Amino acid sequence: MSAVPSHAPRPAPATARAARPAARPTRAPAAPPRLRLVRAPVHTRTRVPFVSLCMGILGIALLASLLLNTTMAQASYRQHELTNELTTLTRSIQETQAALEVAASPKQLARAAKKLGMVPAPDIAFLSIEKNKVLGNPTAAQAPEVKK
Repeated sequence: MSAVPSHAPRPAPATARAARPAARPTRAPAAPPRLRLVRAPVHTRTRVPFVSLCMGILGIALLASLLLNTTMAQASYRQHELTNELTTLTRSIQETQAALEVAASPKQLARAAKKLGMVPAPDIAFLSIEKNKVLGNPTAAQAPEVKK
């Protein structure tokens, strides 16, 4: 490729120059090229608003992520505390049920009744609410004589 633009006049070959006699220039020397007004380059829109928007969205996303993570951590701690409390309450319920089963045993009931001064009945009788009757022969229980 040539550095000479395609619209520039090309020099004549060397052989042609020698054949031509030196003639007076018929034309006046070429005037310097005319200057023309060139418009300033069009400025593109700045990217500052776009970059600011992207950074804002990124900041909001990071804050939302932090808030979500913190909330989840608090919920996890609360869940752990509630699980411990549930375990403690379950253990307490089991201990209370075991104590109730021991206290409800016939042997323990007889001891508690004896401490209260109750005596066993000789005959057992039942009341039937549906029939409005007493089933069986009820007799009064006699307290044993207390030794002095």
